[in-house]
Amino acid sequence: MDSLTQKTSRSLRRIAAGYRRAALRIATVAAAAVVLLFAAFIVVFPLWWFAREAPQLYTTVLIALPAVTAPVLLYRRFKGRWSREHVLPILKAGGTIGAVVMLGYIAIMLFAAGQPAPAAAIAIVILLWIGYNCAPGTPNSTR
Repeated sequence: MDSLTQKTSRSLRRIAAGYRRAALRIATVAAAAVVLLFAAFIVVFPLWWFAREAPQLYTTVLIALPAVTAPVLLYRRFKGRWSREHVLPILKAGGTIGAVVMLGYIAIMLFAAGQPAPAAAIAIVILLWIGYNCAPGTPNSTR
């Protein structure tokens, strides 16, 4: 009988330890969620307020910031090896990505405006362009 009591006690301790471990993990996840929510609030609220109070200035800053930082970052990256062989492939890839994103935006706007035929034509061009640039053997291919 004593053996049954010991087994039951051991089993109950294991179950309690399992629940403690699960509760600790849930508390850790909840604490991480609270910290992330607080960090997101600290970042997002001022941006939302700025966009609401001064939309033109907010838009100008959001356009100008990448336009100013991109050349600076490119210069810092290629400071010692600024040559045509290093820079042109990156500029070509960036231009291709920019053109695909722009065409995708135009296709979405045309579709939203009730013009599905031109939107479909642009979508086909985008898909062909992506397929051509990702094919093995093309200059931008990683294969």
